[in-house]
Amino acid sequence: DALFQPFLDAYAARIAQESRLYPGAEACLDALAAEGWALGVCTNKPEGLARILLDALGVAARFGAILGADSLPVRKPDPRPLLETIARIGGARARSVLVGDTITDVETARNAALPCILCRFGYAAQPHRDLAAAAEINALGEVAAHAARLIASPLDAPAQHP
Repeated sequence: DALFQPFLDAYAARIAQESRLYPGAEACLDALAAEGWALGVCTNKPEGLARILLDALGVAARFGAILGADSLPVRKPDPRPLLETIARIGGARARSVLVGDTITDVETARNAALPCILCRFGYAAQPHRDLAAAAEINALGEVAAHAARLIASPLDAPAQHP
């Protein structure tokens, strides 16, 4: 605990020096916005740091809500931060999906009774085949098609592997 705040301070000072958007991220956000999707961020990064990073990457304004680990008394994989994010963007739970890259994201979606689209790239420390997401993608350009399919199908539909 004594080292946590110095770590956060050091991280904040360098947060965007090495961070980059994944390839296709801006085009994905553009496409989702053009299709009328409301977008939010639900992360286990502290909210202030998430906002700093998203601002530095030039995408913060694209999200109607940004919630972090300290936004609520609980954090992912508890479903409440995700459900609060959906509420803040004016979304409907029945028409929502979580796009993520970790087991925590898959568990959060499952705990919220929502489908998860799992990026096969990113931070996941566990092999993707073990995560049992509703869909898996190799590129962010695949998000919109999977999201549309998932909100129109039962939650327990098997994962689609392109």
